[in-house]
Amino acid sequence: MIVHRGTIGTSLGENTIESFSECKRLNVGMVEFDVFMTLNKELVVFHDDTLNRLFPDHVRANANIWDLTKDQIPESIPLLNDVLQVLDGIKIVVEIKQDSIELVDLIWAAINNYGNWIDVTWGSFASSSVNAHCKHLRPNTPRVLCGSEMKAIFILYLTGTLFVFGSDKISKGNQFWIPTGRCMVCNMFHINSIVIIIEYRYKIFKPLLRYLSTRGVIVVGCEYESGAINTPEEAEEAYKDGCSLISTDEYVLLSRYFKYMLF
Repeated sequence: MIVHRGTIGTSLGENTIESFSECKRLNVGMVEFDVFMTLNKELVVFHDDTLNRLFPDHVRANANIWDLTKDQIPESIPLLNDVLQVLDGIKIVVEIKQDSIELVDLIWAAINNYGNWIDVTWGSFASSSVNAHCKHLRPNTPRVLCGSEMKAIFILYLTGTLFVFGSDKISKGNQFWIPTGRCMVCNMFHINSIVIIIEYRYKIFKPLLRYLSTRGVIVVGCEYESGAINTPEEAEEAYKDGCSLISTDEYVLLSRYFKYMLF
């Protein structure tokens, strides 16, 4: 399971040092989190564009994160460097939240200083320019791709050419990350590692999901609106449909459930 935003199903919140520390204590396999750059170029781990959802009473609740300095946002929002140190030794998925080449460069520098590239998947679900720069900096590091690549893969699947074009790049054991829905253009076959993140409950995608899983592609199940699967029933359905992993906010609950379930 992938712990979505470091949320493990406790009262420790999302994208907090406390929740990441608990992930470390529980020795989870993989943690996903989000990174913004503040106005004074500090890298903070936070999901939303604004503070409004989590800090509605904040004096700048409706301002964009990138328009605020670090000292203008709540102290509980951690710096990337601190999160990397807490999660040392755990595989991470770094979602880059802004369409900013400078942000990519700063994340690259932070991981060089505080992280281990062996454990990293990174990129943007929304920006092809960000993903292209990630590829430029780290050609062999698994990265998140944009939604149009999911569409391209689906079209290739329907035409029977998915594992014909670019077959040297898409082979058993390779991984790539693709969300559904958001649409930007990337170069699908100039990547080395591939995992599909798919809204597994869309019936139209289920044959593709099964096909990819039989070809050795790692398929990660998620729910589109929340980005996570949080009930045992949904998780069981995703695994039965061929998902290799799921993204979840309820790691503790689902770990306890699957400890006693075989299917």
